[in-house]
Amino acid sequence: MKTFSGTGRWQGQGGGRGRAGQWRGGWWVALVLAACGGSGEGMSPQEEPPPLEQVADPPTPQEPSEAVPTPPASPSEDPPGTVPEVIAPWPRHYGGKGYERLLAMASDSSGGFVAGGFFGDAPFPLTTGFALARYDSTGAPLWVRQVTTDDVWLNDLTVTPEGNILAVGNYRGTPNLGTGALPEARPHLGTGPYSGVFVAKFSPSGQIVWSQGFVATSLDRDSGRVLAWSISADAVATDANGSLIVAGNFHGQVNFGTGTLYAGNASTYGEDPYPGGFVAKFTWQGQPVWSKAFEATPAEPRNLVHTVATDASGNVLVGGRAGGGANLGDGLLPHASAFIVKYTPAGGFLWKRLFSNAYGEVTAVRAFGVDQVVFNANLGGIFSFAGQNYFGGDPNDQGYPLNRSGYTGALTAQGADRWIRDQGLVTLNGLVTDAHLTVTATGFEPHSTASHFISRYNNSGVFLWNRSFDGGLAPLDSPHRLLLAPQPGSKVVVGSDFFNSIHHEGTVYSSRGSTDLFYFQIAP
Repeated sequence: MKTFSGTGRWQGQGGGRGRAGQWRGGWWVALVLAACGGSGEGMSPQEEPPPLEQVADPPTPQEPSEAVPTPPASPSEDPPGTVPEVIAPWPRHYGGKGYERLLAMASDSSGGFVAGGFFGDAPFPLTTGFALARYDSTGAPLWVRQVTTDDVWLNDLTVTPEGNILAVGNYRGTPNLGTGALPEARPHLGTGPYSGVFVAKFSPSGQIVWSQGFVATSLDRDSGRVLAWSISADAVATDANGSLIVAGNFHGQVNFGTGTLYAGNASTYGEDPYPGGFVAKFTWQGQPVWSKAFEATPAEPRNLVHTVATDASGNVLVGGRAGGGANLGDGLLPHASAFIVKYTPAGGFLWKRLFSNAYGEVTAVRAFGVDQVVFNANLGGIFSFAGQNYFGGDPNDQGYPLNRSGYTGALTAQGADRWIRDQGLVTLNGLVTDAHLTVTATGFEPHSTASHFISRYNNSGVFLWNRSFDGGLAPLDSPHRLLLAPQPGSKVVVGSDFFNSIHHEGTVYSSRGSTDLFYFQIAP
């Protein structure tokens, strides 16, 4: 049976859990019977309609599911009939006897968050497939849905303004996410274990609405055979209309419904192929709108698209590293470079920002207010920003291409340099912003005991604070990362997993199975 621990006080197995509902008979989960879809009559075909009225079943005692965390009884619990007070900031430790891992996390409009990954004692015996879970603003679970145990891997998710969940990832074979089998992804050539990508939409209660799959191939001219190649969906974003924008990397050719994209000759080159990048947009109904490819070239580090986001106007931001000869929309690049590029909602090129002469890549990009674009980048070598030269990496270390420094910075909404901050010899990944105009970044310091850290800056790039966390979090991720989900009031939920034990705020947490989930909140 799964258990719960945290700083918030819970009633016993027959008590209550305040505003989030009541736990009776050990636990219950309110099944939110919501559906998303319809004809959208009277709306633009691009606009996502609100979900149908959500109707919650009354609490019904049932046998515990290993996929749902269960609060334990404790001698320190409040007496029956009292309403427990949840103290912020809070930690939440969820775990059972099985393998659990957090793969993706995103905020919702109610102040809570959605997570995707492996949850429960035995629902994922081959560590493939994924479940979705929704939590309230205190980290208390609202529901868990097992999506599939097929050969599927979740990479990212986001939540639309109407509360629907958009998920992207990879697959092999012909898995079924609930709306029919995806196109067959056969054993393939190239890097990576998967040869198909999926995009999917789930209702606010976790029910499948639609799903689509895409495979990458190429024609072998010598044999005349169609060969399968690897492809990955690495990031997803949405906009005010509920669109799904996916970005990733592929070899060979792929068609997302708007014409064949080609990853370039280098993507299918001999025994050492290099991936090209892509970005594709779909409506809230799953209809293709536009797609683009960034052709591969032989380069180290490899060319990879890492991140995608939208701004308040629906413009699309993409970041990563592109090779010389790739076309971001205004002509061929003269050399490989870390990049940020901005497109209109219809896919028209607006501007790009290259980090010329440096090696490395942009790992995160976000719109910030109405007049900034913020980013994380891991860069080595010399580059220029706002008229000043920077040297990334340790000048005494010749470990190219891994010798880099982490930078958090900002551009104007038109792509001009604004500010940048050198965070040292670290690897930056996660990045979130909030309505109070603060930027929160997370990264990993390889040679530190407390390896994970989170830093915050204001909208002018002024440093506000930095905190370190146990390096035992996210032990299976490469590079190691903490997942971030912003909440109202400049709070942030941090998500991860761990095995053995970790230290957090003076408390030791020990895993109950091979790995456990761990969430905690950071207040301003």
